Amino acid sequence: MDVARAEQTANYAITDGKTVTAAVLQDDRLTVRLTTSSLALDTDYTVTVNNLRTVAGVDLPANHQTDFYYGNRILAEYWLNIGGGNAVADLTNNTYFPYSPNTREFATNFEARRNWADAYGGRMRGYITPTTTGNYWFWIASDNSSELWLSSDSNPDNKARIAYVPGYTSSRE
Repeated sequence: MDVARAEQTANYAITDGKTVTAAVLQDDRLTVRLTTSSLALDTDYTVTVNNLRTVAGVDLPANHQTDFYYGNRILAEYWLNIGGGNAVADLTNNTYFPYSPNTREFATNFEARRNWADAYGGRMRGYITPTTTGNYWFWIASDNSSELWLSSDSNPDNKARIAYVPGYTSSRE
């Protein structure tokens, strides 16, 4: 992304009169982290984006809208027909990843759909706020390869892979 345009708060609008107070282009040069006025918990919002340009000088479509939910839900995204669909790289190397999933839905836990498609990839993401200090255990199971990434704070740039599954496992195995 062109950094000057990506970091102009006027290029972003949020429904319900919410204000974007800061826009910071992340190190991947693709992700913009927005800081906003107070959002209502458990509420759906839409962000409208205008006047953005890639580093190569290509203008992105005007009035692009993305829905998001602010609250206690996990965003699940799925990309269909990604080739083999057995390796994480089948997803991450797909032309449409990460910005154009075939479907998005919200879940109340970090458990994805089961037994519903072949040759697909999925991503689940959200925030976990521990209620007490202590040790926490994380685990994953998946129908073919998967990875679990966790950030040390609220900044996604600080994420690190903490677990992976190299092949098939049964549900909750």
